[in-house]
Amino acid sequence: MLLTQLTSNLIDNALKYTLPGGEITIESHTRDASAFLTVTNSPVREIASPPKQLFEPFHRGAYTRTEGDPSAGTGLGLAIVKAIAIQHGGHARIDYTEGDIFTVTVTIPEGSEALENAEEAGIVSTPASP
Repeated sequence: MLLTQLTSNLIDNALKYTLPGGEITIESHTRDASAFLTVTNSPVREIASPPKQLFEPFHRGAYTRTEGDPSAGTGLGLAIVKAIAIQHGGHARIDYTEGDIFTVTVTIPEGSEALENAEEAGIVSTPASP
């Protein structure tokens, strides 16, 4: 359930902040005993603050809770993504090229309950050991 929330938050964020005519790419794979989920959107609205601050609750880049685009959200989406990743022994990272490409990558290590549940549900698959 938490992986579904994490994925939903990443996609919702990409939909809100991708400029009209832009592109959203969603990729998942496993490597080195970890599962990776990457959501990239381009081009994106300008982000006025350091990208790492977007993982802080109620932080919405160039927008505050009282100004800007009211449909832009509350600033909790990426904070929740980070919290879910950490809860399962993983992490989340933002890569941002100003005014162009915004990428969030979440890594969950093998052996976490979330990853095992996702494998059972057929959401991700871990390659068999040689």
